[in-house]
Formats: sequence, C-alpha cells, structure tokens
Amino acid sequence: MRSYEPKVYNTFLLECKQQIDLKTYIAYSGGHAQGDRSGFGCELTVPQHPFTQGDFYCGNWVKGLRHGSGICYYANGSVYKGSWSEG
Repeated sequence: MRSYEPKVYNTFLLECKQQIDLKTYIAYSGGHAQGDRSGFGCELTVPQHPFTQGDFYCGNWVKGLRHGSGICYYANGSVYKGSWSEG
C-alpha cells in the first residue's frame, strides 16, 4: 500500500476533524467562495473498504472545480503533480 505525503495528509486530517459528507464520502478542508470550493484546499475521497486509500488532492479550486496547480495521489498508486483546468 502506498502512502500520501505524510505531513500534508496528517495536517489535512487534523484540520478536517473527521467531517465527512456521508452522501459522497468526501472530506474537504480549505477555502470557499459563494458556497463553492475556492482558493487552496485539500480533498480526500474516503474509501468504502477498510485498509484501502482513496484519492487525495491538494491544490487550487475555482467555482468548486480543481483549477490551477495541485497534486493528486490516486488510490491506484499513481501521482499527478501539475495543472488542472476546470476539473
């Protein structure tokens, strides 16, 4: 099992305080504007099965979409660090 960047992931978990949307199984900590994710923030897609990891993204958001620079650690073990454009 691969792991996320420990410092970023642990800080996220502390800030998030285990607030998980039980409809989507997504936890988010970061900026908001007009009800949407905006600015810098981190999102964890919570896995549905024990002992697995979900996708973990830290980066910029605009109007609720990943936009600008960021890094995403995917559940399959791949990592993308770069730019997003409206999602």
